[in-house]
Amino acid sequence: MEETNKKATVQEEPVPYIKREVDGAVYTVMIHFNPESRETAKEKVERLLLKDALNGNFPD
Repeated sequence: MEETNKKATVQEEPVPYIKREVDGAVYTVMIHFNPESRETAKEKVERLLLKDALNGNFPD
């Protein structure tokens, strides 16, 4: 019996990210989206803002 070791090749896409400096510290935030999502990023932000507005969730 012959064993074959085959490695699946995974083609990695570049991961988008943003960097911001806050009070001298640099923060890197990776950005990822679900390709099967039913709503766009804009729709999601609008939904979250509306939810916060209706619930009165605002920082003091």
